Amino acid sequence: MGATFVVNPNEMDEQLLRKMPDFFKDKKQPVTVKLTTSGRENFDQQEFWRGMEEARNSMEKNPVPPNIGDLDDLIDSMNDVEL
Repeated sequence: MGATFVVNPNEMDEQLLRKMPDFFKDKKQPVTVKLTTSGRENFDQQEFWRGMEEARNSMEKNPVPPNIGDLDDLIDSMNDVEL
């Protein structure tokens, strides 16, 4: 299990540091804490989701019709299979 915290140095406070061990409280293995700086000033969540949406849209070949209620019907329609 892993947990990643991305914060600006001025946002790191005692409350955040006290919450970190809670993520590993049920684990018996040692935990390594690594502090690094990232090459980016800020992580933009909206930019990340836009990129994910673009990737999904570029790979989406067969949109799911709203009237398909059965997965087998959808697969048959995509593969042009007649039984």
